[in-house]
Amino acid sequence: MSATDSVQVTEPPLPPREDFMTLATPGVLLSLQPDSFRQVSIGDVHVELRDVGVHEASGGMVGMTVLRGTGEETGTVPWHYHHLGVQVAYVIRGWIELEFEGAGLLRAEAGDCFYQPARNRHRDVRMSGDFEGIEFTLPGRPDTTLYVPDESGGYTEVLIDENAEAK
Repeated sequence: MSATDSVQVTEPPLPPREDFMTLATPGVLLSLQPDSFRQVSIGDVHVELRDVGVHEASGGMVGMTVLRGTGEETGTVPWHYHHLGVQVAYVIRGWIELEFEGAGLLRAEAGDCFYQPARNRHRDVRMSGDFEGIEFTLPGRPDTTLYVPDESGGYTEVLIDENAEAK
């Protein structure tokens, strides 16, 4: 049989749908749009982000963001934490060095995955110019507390309301 031959499979009809089940719509496919990446800069760190629309599609329960470098190796993002329950990231290309409170400095390379503990303070130390990764969050668009160094030698906490920025 060649790859172009089709096999006819006869299946019985599905049992009736239960009340707790949902139906999918064509909106489950979230296609890349030409302008879907936006550039974000924090200090000397410049990345491109694409919120792929999972936040809206899931009613805010889940978030999925594609991150990619801009061709230049980046500097350090200040210490911060996300107000969330789960964050998981997968490195598609390049590398990223992260520092986690408790685990120290770690380097994730293409094919690596990391789980971010809830409300763990961390910072992105460096990222390759060709970096590309994808992250999943629960909830979909969590707020972030950023620790900005101040003149006194301490930090000023800045709350970034991610849901207000998205409106």
